[in-house]
Amino acid sequence: MGDLPLPALATYATLVAVAVAAEAARRKRWFGVAKPAATLALLAVLGWPPEGALGVLVTVGILLSLGGDVALLSKSRQAFLVGLGLFLLAHVCYAAGFARHGHVSAVPAAAGVAFAAFALLFVRILWPGIEGLRAPVIAYAAGITVMVTTAVATLGGSLRGAPLLAAGAVLFFASDTNLGWNRFRKSYPRHNTVTLILYWAGQLGIVLAARWGA
Repeated sequence: MGDLPLPALATYATLVAVAVAAEAARRKRWFGVAKPAATLALLAVLGWPPEGALGVLVTVGILLSLGGDVALLSKSRQAFLVGLGLFLLAHVCYAAGFARHGHVSAVPAAAGVAFAAFALLFVRILWPGIEGLRAPVIAYAAGITVMVTTAVATLGGSLRGAPLLAAGAVLFFASDTNLGWNRFRKSYPRHNTVTLILYWAGQLGIVLAARWGA
């Protein structure tokens, strides 16, 4: 399907492992360094300079995600809103890139309906806990729903790595669902670890698909 950038993947995996371990051990300084470093390492996995419109848009999405990662190191409400906005812009970039390789069929249409229905239900469940943040949360839910739908729409098309792209987008969606549940509804032990693993696995799927599809 394409070459595997083994040194970049090894670096990425190491940084992700360090970040996850630091979060689990509550080592804030280590986590504060390793978290953005892991996301930045995705650029090496993607390759520089990026090739094609998809590569460029995914690169911009990764940089916006990096900014969101840094913002979310703080637990303040303002930092959360900044992080939410940056990740929303990242999803817009991803969706714009994915849409160039998508096609209309029953599968993406059904997926879009399913993800939209889930997002609406999930926001409704979170509604009591997101007072004061409802407009940005609704906007974000809409953005990530479009992103994952356009990713699924690449299945069956000409994009190499489309299954990996769709899987990555779904994992990203699952990561944010887990984050929202634990921030606004009810947390469970090690939920941050689950969120991080889903997030970085999802980003990796998107990046590899963009590398191979360039």
